[in-house]
Amino acid sequence: MDTLIDIILDLIINGSIELLPNKKIAKVVRIMISLILIGIMVGIIVLGVVLLKKQLIGGIVLLVVGVSLLVGSIFKIKKYFKN
Repeated sequence: MDTLIDIILDLIINGSIELLPNKKIAKVVRIMISLILIGIMVGIIVLGVVLLKKQLIGGIVLLVVGVSLLVGSIFKIKKYFKN
């Protein structure tokens, strides 16, 4: 089960990273792909907040990872759409 989830997430994340800078893909599709990526990162942040109540260290780690991924990807997405 873990392998299946890993393969699916790998396809989604790696595929979207490869498709985002591609100018042959319609801009609407690229915007939807970027929104999916941002949704995944917001999910990590929400999971960190929920976990914060049960395990302090685990929640903080997930919050830091989620926020840094979100900020980094927003800057990358912004750079791609400017060009």
